[in-house]
Amino acid sequence: MHPRSPAPRPRTLIRVTLALASAFAALAAPLAAQTAATVTIDANNVVREVPVGLMGSNANTGKASKFWQSLSPAYRADLMAARMGSIRISTYPEDVSNPSNAITLAELDTRVAQILNAGAVPVFFQAINDINKTYSDSRDAAVHAKYMDLNGNAYPAGSTVPTAQRIATNMAYLVNRYKNPPFNLANQIWEVGNEPDINVNYQVENSAEYIATFQAVHNQLVASGLRSHVTLCGPVVSWDYGFGSFRDELMRDFLSACKDQVDIVTRHIYAKIYSWESTTYTPYNLLNAGFETAHFNAAQSGSRGEGKLLSEMAARGVPSSVGTGVTEMNLFANDGGPNTRHTITQGLWFLLSNHYSLHNPRSRLTTGFKFDTFNDQLAYYHPDRSRSFPYWATYMHGHLTGDQIVSHTSSNSHVVVTASKDASYLYVMVLNRHDTTTFNTTVTINNAPPVTAPTLYTLSATATPDVGASTTHGTTFTRSFAPMTASVLRFPRTDAPTPPAPPAAPTGVLLDTAFASAPSGMLTYQVGYTPVVAGNRLQLTSATTNARAAVVFNGQPLPAAAARAQIRFGFRVDSTTTGTQGEGFVFGAYSANPGAVGNSGQSLGYTGQNHRVFGVKIDNNPDQIAVLASAADANVEGWATYPIADYQGADRFVVIDYEGAEGTVRARLYAGTSATGAPIADVTNRIGNPATLPAGAVFGFTAATSGNTQLTYIENLRITTTPALTPGPSFTLQTFGSAPWVHTTGSSGTTSFAGAFSPGGTNVTMTFANPRTGVNVSNPAAPDATGSAASFFGFESTGFGVGNSGLGRFDRGESFTLRATRAFALQQIRWNECNGDEQVHFRWTEGGVVKTQLLSIPTGATGIITPLTGIHADANTDIVITNVSSTSAALTGRLRVHYVVTALLQ
Repeated sequence: MHPRSPAPRPRTLIRVTLALASAFAALAAPLAAQTAATVTIDANNVVREVPVGLMGSNANTGKASKFWQSLSPAYRADLMAARMGSIRISTYPEDVSNPSNAITLAELDTRVAQILNAGAVPVFFQAINDINKTYSDSRDAAVHAKYMDLNGNAYPAGSTVPTAQRIATNMAYLVNRYKNPPFNLANQIWEVGNEPDINVNYQVENSAEYIATFQAVHNQLVASGLRSHVTLCGPVVSWDYGFGSFRDELMRDFLSACKDQVDIVTRHIYAKIYSWESTTYTPYNLLNAGFETAHFNAAQSGSRGEGKLLSEMAARGVPSSVGTGVTEMNLFANDGGPNTRHTITQGLWFLLSNHYSLHNPRSRLTTGFKFDTFNDQLAYYHPDRSRSFPYWATYMHGHLTGDQIVSHTSSNSHVVVTASKDASYLYVMVLNRHDTTTFNTTVTINNAPPVTAPTLYTLSATATPDVGASTTHGTTFTRSFAPMTASVLRFPRTDAPTPPAPPAAPTGVLLDTAFASAPSGMLTYQVGYTPVVAGNRLQLTSATTNARAAVVFNGQPLPAAAARAQIRFGFRVDSTTTGTQGEGFVFGAYSANPGAVGNSGQSLGYTGQNHRVFGVKIDNNPDQIAVLASAADANVEGWATYPIADYQGADRFVVIDYEGAEGTVRARLYAGTSATGAPIADVTNRIGNPATLPAGAVFGFTAATSGNTQLTYIENLRITTTPALTPGPSFTLQTFGSAPWVHTTGSSGTTSFAGAFSPGGTNVTMTFANPRTGVNVSNPAAPDATGSAASFFGFESTGFGVGNSGLGRFDRGESFTLRATRAFALQQIRWNECNGDEQVHFRWTEGGVVKTQLLSIPTGATGIITPLTGIHADANTDIVITNVSSTSAALTGRLRVHYVVTALLQ
């Protein structure tokens, strides 16, 4: 992390570099006088899908790294506004200089949950600290003592298990932990170590030490059946490739030894112009000297950077499927020159990195450094806590860039264009990296989808891209772009899909009480104070110190499983201690009566209760609203948390929505006594929520005081639910030539066929339709049918079907749809010709929400049945099934569909 500057290289190389720099400067002079540029975009030519890990950031380390609790800056809200794709974090055991600041495993759980709930994915890096090595220090012993075995237990004193194996089991345990509920993170990104070439976290003695550790990790993941769940990255060197010294030696040795184990080759980049390279350090040179500083440019050649790394990978036989990544990125303080951090130069440098990453098909990770701090020059915030230029660059990538990059040409190297699209917009970003010249640029967009006039968003030294300006531009226009600016023209698509209307609130009333009296069956559990119903409200706490209480509405259990629930209530907390409130309270949902109050203090009487399903807490320490899954730590730490202003002595109103189909619990907080106006907080937990609330589930409140006390009141509680649909009898679509299917054989064209039948006495028609070939599956998690061709089903020598009408051949890049006139569940598919390297992608609509699932098919040469869970399609909506296997899969991932098992949801 912000490593030392590399040492100078041999004078012969310096001389070559200086000559190139001089040549570039000579070339730049006449270009600076030009004022015209031409840009042409082909909106139909998709050159790349955007991987999720591009243009993320790093999180701070230690216990202070709780970006979800900060209001100034509002880290969590800003992360969500920027739509950051990934957040890089250290794991347990954590390598920090101060052992008391290291996180616990429970705190790592919270950190992972918070990142997922903010819409990003974690990029983990595993500590590799060894002891009794050349560069060991006191941190290494502290970390070494905490490495866990496969059961999550620290290795006992005196254990002779080698350090590399301890690191491997520690990482395997964590991968398995986050693969399973409540996180269900089936696809994880892991780096082995951090900058092992220098002693920032831990410096290895030699390449062999790092390689042995990396291979031990890979082998353990294979042995534990976890390798397919991990994108494995290394060697995470501290600087770009080609500067010489040990980091290059480590990279070369690693590529030779681990080329068949690594998925992404990662390194860090801190741009600067070195005194031994160039005598002039200016923003212009930093942004324009392609050989000097644009090390992320895949097109560059020479002795360092991305181009050199890719050629080194090719020379050492690294498979073309292995990607590259930059997991720390920023400007380095230049020796004796101006500091361009916190300037427009820094923002444009980030955007240039973004541009090259998007257009480099080998680039799969780009994370800047660092996000959740404001008192560091490497941060995304100015020291005064305002958003800095790296933040705005990340915002433009996440908020103003589509998920498909389309081709473009530019007549001038100073005018850098990133054109992209998604289902709703076409985006054209024009970056002018000249420091003095305005370019009058003619932009022509060919093959554009139907669009209307774009909105202009600009990043400059004085403008930020969160506010747009209307334009009258069409798909051909001329516009001036000022020097040192980045501008995005966002064209709304008139063919954009209509967003699904949010479902209406549940209507089945379970409980509706104004607390004129205690609801039927209300139970109380307490220590120190007994809750009471009086004066048209429920009082949870009183001026009693160190009390805790639970109120359970046991007289209103769910009569049947619920797919949805909404809970509405008002509350008021009055402090009885000057200047300080007590603790807070939790609304809880339980699978059965918890039977007792939980723990005291910040646990709020909720931690320690049995049968928890989810909870929503209003917390006074700190002031926040949060949504908890069934797991909660000793302080009822929120997994989806939002800071709020002090609310003592004020009326507040809460609306909680449980949506089983989406797997979410959302809590909105309003000022006053009703849900009117804009919410003052809106937070959603997407992790660990059940698909249905079980029959017999009950609801209630818990609360606690400490040495400070409070009066806590609940008013006007209303709970409504929607019963869950449950699968009826299973039925099998046995072969594609038998009932209920009816199809026509053929050798060309398209086919669809349907059958009407009555499983369990319920009439339904199921339809097979829209077979496609040529689907772009370069990103298995997001197959793109744009540009695919209609296929057909029946007797044929190639394509989806084959001569045997009882089987459907299913090749990579092919897809088909299933739909029914009733909501139904997809439960099983039997495949033939499985080699264990195929992948299938499912996309469906459930409860009006589009959902996806990526399935790896296990080996089974004569056929294998893959059980499917959670694929529940709404009536008259498609389940799209796509073969997204890798090009390296046997027979390019060919499968044969034998039969499909489904069930109607009733």
